[in-house]
Amino acid sequence: MQIIRLIFLFPFSLIISCSQIAFAQNSWTLEDCILKAWDNNLTIKQQELNLELSEAHLLQSKLSLLPNLNAGINGAMNFGRSVDPTTYEFVTQTIQTSSASLTSSWTLFSGFRKWNFIKQNQFDLKASQLDLQKAKESIALTVTSYYLLVLFGYEEEEIASQQFDLIQLQYERMDKLVKSGSLPEGSLLEIDAQRKRDELTLINAQNNLQSALLNLKLLLDLESNTTIEIVRPDLPDPDTKLVYLLDPAAIYQTAITTKPQIGSSEFRLQSAEKGLAIARGAHSPSISFFANLSTNYADIAKRISNIYPLEDGQIGYVENDTSLHVLAPQFGFDFEEVPFADQLEDNFSRAIGVSMNIPIFNNWQTNGQVRQAKLNYLNAQYSVDIQKQELMKDIQQAYSDAVAAAETYKATQSSMNAIDKSFYYTEQRFNAGLVNAYEYNLAKQNLSVAESQLLRAKYDFIFKMKVLDFYQGYQINLN
Repeated sequence: MQIIRLIFLFPFSLIISCSQIAFAQNSWTLEDCILKAWDNNLTIKQQELNLELSEAHLLQSKLSLLPNLNAGINGAMNFGRSVDPTTYEFVTQTIQTSSASLTSSWTLFSGFRKWNFIKQNQFDLKASQLDLQKAKESIALTVTSYYLLVLFGYEEEEIASQQFDLIQLQYERMDKLVKSGSLPEGSLLEIDAQRKRDELTLINAQNNLQSALLNLKLLLDLESNTTIEIVRPDLPDPDTKLVYLLDPAAIYQTAITTKPQIGSSEFRLQSAEKGLAIARGAHSPSISFFANLSTNYADIAKRISNIYPLEDGQIGYVENDTSLHVLAPQFGFDFEEVPFADQLEDNFSRAIGVSMNIPIFNNWQTNGQVRQAKLNYLNAQYSVDIQKQELMKDIQQAYSDAVAAAETYKATQSSMNAIDKSFYYTEQRFNAGLVNAYEYNLAKQNLSVAESQLLRAKYDFIFKMKVLDFYQGYQINLN
């Protein structure tokens, strides 16, 4: 994860258990915004589909342990010389045949490949669940960053509005003094110029606030003309001492057990390990049980319908006397077509058995698959290490940024206090006529800059502390 992206990260665990709420509302909390983004974000929808696909793969691998059962029906018309299916003699005529079968097979042993398929799909499912969690986390943290920009915009607008109200009062007071002849008109012009500058600052602050609101609405997939009001929690001045009590190494030990990207990569590693076992299992013999039921029909099938006697026929002679003939009774036969149902019953057959397939040589495909599975396993190991290294770097950078933000905030507070006292002193002297409008405007401008800097430093430090809270697995809220 890039360091730049880190500045937009905030935890999301506080809203996982939140129930569905209606979004046709005026006041939006951070939780409301995150839930709305989850409902509309296409990346999350894709991850949800990937999760459903993983569940389907797991179910299919479990069902593969069951025996299969298939039925077949065939019909054919044979022309010319063909085999009579009733007598198995060659005949030259048109024969119409049909057959039906019911077959089943059950793999008893295949090198534990099916069991390993189930385990692999279980690990893939767990990884998909964490991938969905990671996607939701990313969206939630992005929404949080936009939400904070809106809060910053509100405070920035308030400061600009207060500064404009202050200069407006000074302008009105100066206008009365100029009209009474107590002050020259040039003093009023200088104050009016500062008033215009403060008015421009206020307009810019209002525009920035509207831009921040628009970006948030677009992120939530709301219409740009939708009016939303952000709930503004009270954010007290942060305690800079807290950052020095944290230990990056301890934060890393917590994050490595809670962050979804680490868990997902580890499950992918276990899946790759099972993939290697599956590939190796192809070297083992496979044993299967099979059963078959079948029957057939042919339109030329005939059977005897009637037997009638004929004149006795000579079949030989008496030994040593050829005048004495040996006779045998002769019979005639009438034939009829065998009905369809009778043929199905007469031709019905059954078969059961066990088969074994022993792989000897299959063009080196199994060895190639084993080699690819080994490489996939090594690549998954590197992925785990990379995720852990990136997490450590991110935490170290986040801690360094938080310390720097704390120092900046303390320095800005000190500067603000000094400038505020200086402005109060200058304002009193200006009201007494001891300093001119230029000195007053300069002091007021310095105060405006200091207030803006303090506000930015405050939000920056709060944000960076929230990032560290996120890595520690704390529930984050802005209340």
